Amino acid sequence: MIELLWTYTSNDLLSNSQIYFDSGPSCCQRFHTLFRPQCKIMLIVCAVLAFASFLPLVENAGSSKKGIGAAAATLKCDDFRVLNNISWWYDWTQHFQQLTNHCNASNLHAPEFVPMVRVLHSNETAQNIHIPPGSHFVLGYNEPDLVTLNNMTPQEAAMYWPMVEKAAVGIPLVAPVPYKHDFVWLDQFFQHCNGCRIDYVAAHTYFCNANQVMAHLKALYNRFHKNVCLTEFA
Repeated sequence: MIELLWTYTSNDLLSNSQIYFDSGPSCCQRFHTLFRPQCKIMLIVCAVLAFASFLPLVENAGSSKKGIGAAAATLKCDDFRVLNNISWWYDWTQHFQQLTNHCNASNLHAPEFVPMVRVLHSNETAQNIHIPPGSHFVLGYNEPDLVTLNNMTPQEAAMYWPMVEKAAVGIPLVAPVPYKHDFVWLDQFFQHCNGCRIDYVAAHTYFCNANQVMAHLKALYNRFHKNVCLTEFA
């Protein structure tokens, strides 16, 4: 059994809880019960082979690999005072200006922010990539194979990837993370992006079963031979 500590917020109430990955249905049941639509924060664990080993630890951080994904616009100014056992966070954007717009940045007590280039569909948007100074990693496209979300073909994703590289010179890049688990989209992306700089691969897993999650992460590593970051899971 793998025990994962996580923290979530529901409305204005901050709560600490624990979730257990096992082979039974409890994980899925608890996930769907606790992560109601009004909940704002999802635990993110960076796994398997040292994605976050270079991230500076924040005070009281519980793990250099543990972080959260949170919509900046929904965060309260003191949330990171409670979420003090993580070392990094992201909000599916290149910056968290929506949070600093209503909070004093010097008092946020926020851990390392990891920007994401979520989607690109034209040269114009590609030219508007702005990676915050001091970033240690950049996350690639979010679920580009999901038609109802970002809807990027592997060819299109590969065509714009050099623009991501240009904007993130000297910063490790995490590959796009597909919605599906069958590697078809990623296989085609790597074929079309031959010679591209990609330092890590990433995964989203909603198996609700520890053995299945670990099997998928191992398969991902063995297929592409790159360290893996698990950025969404249940």
